Amino acid sequence: MPELNGRDEPVEISPGFTIEAPDLLGNVETIDPRERVRSPDRGRQEPALDAALDAAEMATEVMFELEVTEDLAPTPPGARRRDSLRAATRQGEPAVILRAEATRPKRDYAVLYTDEGGVSRWIFPEERGPGRQRRGRELTFHLPRAGAPEPPTGADADRRGPISKLGRRTVRMLMWATDEIAGAGAQAFMANWENRKRPYGFHLVAPHSIGGRPDWDQLQRGRALLLIHGTNSMAQIAYHGLVDSDAFARIHEHYGGRVFAFNHPSVHLSPDENVQTFFDMLADILPRGASLDLDMVTHSRGGLVGRTLMERMNAFSTNDRSVRVGKAILVAAPNRGTILADGDNWVELIDRYTNLLTNLPDNIYTLSLEGILTLVKVIGHGALVKLPGLNSMWPDGEFLRRLNRADDGEDGGDPASVYYALSADFQPDDANLLHSFRKLVGDKFVDVVFGEQNDGVVPTMGGYAIGVNAHGFPIPPERRQVWTLQPKIYHTNFFRNEEVNKQIAEWLVG
Repeated sequence: MPELNGRDEPVEISPGFTIEAPDLLGNVETIDPRERVRSPDRGRQEPALDAALDAAEMATEVMFELEVTEDLAPTPPGARRRDSLRAATRQGEPAVILRAEATRPKRDYAVLYTDEGGVSRWIFPEERGPGRQRRGRELTFHLPRAGAPEPPTGADADRRGPISKLGRRTVRMLMWATDEIAGAGAQAFMANWENRKRPYGFHLVAPHSIGGRPDWDQLQRGRALLLIHGTNSMAQIAYHGLVDSDAFARIHEHYGGRVFAFNHPSVHLSPDENVQTFFDMLADILPRGASLDLDMVTHSRGGLVGRTLMERMNAFSTNDRSVRVGKAILVAAPNRGTILADGDNWVELIDRYTNLLTNLPDNIYTLSLEGILTLVKVIGHGALVKLPGLNSMWPDGEFLRRLNRADDGEDGGDPASVYYALSADFQPDDANLLHSFRKLVGDKFVDVVFGEQNDGVVPTMGGYAIGVNAHGFPIPPERRQVWTLQPKIYHTNFFRNEEVNKQIAEWLVG
């Protein structure tokens, strides 16, 4: 087992891989990732992680655990570090250096780094940053020098991340082929993936079940409920917690079984394109002149799709089919956007999603993470393009400027439609996750990316206010529920919370 001896020279951890960690004492253990999965005392979620990697066609090039027992170079604030200690992470933290030989052509690489507290981050080669070129066959990764703030205690020790908490840092270097991205471009690559893995479709929704063809004759016999999912998702991922709940049994009965979901590609296509396809699909199903009477529950970016459908119907070719919406419950909607949708913040976006996918059932975790890994490929290839689905959530983008303008009625918004909102201000109580998402400024923890309350992915206030008086906005206090300064409800787990599902049932059924 290679040892960290505190000296400046590189330590070989495996043929072709070295680590430079001056003044650190400890050891490095190279691991067979498949053997780790089979070991009962390691990696509680690793089988699901490996299933996602297999589905995304990403291979583990090397994996090792780093255990640091002592740092011989404590650095007072403001002190000058010697040259061998000046490497820094993307976040500006002191770093140790992992160097690796890129032995295969037409491959890209990234590191999934998980600290002792179970919090992960994605680290890309320094040479592949904007405007840089790889130097020969060598890759350089800057890994955090410091470990987790403190060991997990109590209930936090059960929080399940991509790698279980072992008291060691885990470094997994991943590799994938670049032919498809290089040949077609990032948007075409995402289109191909979404068309295969996140295709358009209407799906019947019942207690404990999402799938099957809706009965369109039955859907036209009374008010129905439509579910619209968010970014890089599908109804089977987004709403599994809701349909498994006792509250949903009440909801399903209230609508006489008339509940269905709209699955749609959400990264390479805009909400406008999603809504036009919605009507095109209805034209193949319903006769001319048909109209659906709906309520809606949306999640995340699905709120923008739902609002577009409700507020701008006249802007689309409806093929003489229409919908009328009574109640629309917007859950964690980015009505004012999210700065994570900007290409410069995509790494922060995938970091947050990776850590917020905790405690999901293995199959849901695998499906969710496969979508994140696909974005990792695009970022790792240096393809920071404006993907229309993500760009629709950019706060200063054209899509939101148009959607959030003062209501003039010309696009067809139904004045009878009523909005409800569920939002959260996520304040982690896990010390390590708190350290990752927020920084201590004075005596307060502040999310330095957002600079305001948020659920980990979208701003809290944007769930119910858009900055102008427009159709349905601001949503009044009696039609919104906001969970503030709490650790239990965040962007990816709303529907796994009993309070959330009960509130949805109360608004829809009550």
